Amino acid sequence: MKETYDNTKLNEPINRVISMIEIIQTDNYKLKLRASIQSTGRLGFTEETIKSLELCEGKYVRFGKEGNMFYMSIHNSEVENSFPVIKYGKYFYISTKLMFDDQKIDYKSKTILFDLARYTDGDTVMGGATYRMEMRILDKKRKEAAMS
Repeated sequence: MKETYDNTKLNEPINRVISMIEIIQTDNYKLKLRASIQSTGRLGFTEETIKSLELCEGKYVRFGKEGNMFYMSIHNSEVENSFPVIKYGKYFYISTKLMFDDQKIDYKSKTILFDLARYTDGDTVMGGATYRMEMRILDKKRKEAAMS
């Protein structure tokens, strides 16, 4: 007597695994959210970041730190330990000079950039939409090299 197998039962675990796959929405990863510390100590933002974070006058930013990682949260009104967003022309910045000086960040001789990434785990602690600030430190371009 010949044995027969029920193929539907053999594929059942595979179908279960396939049905658990979730497609990653790429819209959130196409944006390059960035900020940089200007030579004045102000934190400035790219146009793309301004639009995406909906930065405008009347908004406030609170900063946090864990080890060497900085975090920032955006608020629609003033909250404790927050900085106001200031408009200058079509750009927005935050007066962070004293904070970065206190953190011993050498923005005068180095170029300091932050790649911002949404960090929902920090929303409760920070009290608003939180972004992880991944710091990149680059040598400043020398004026002599730019002139030659």
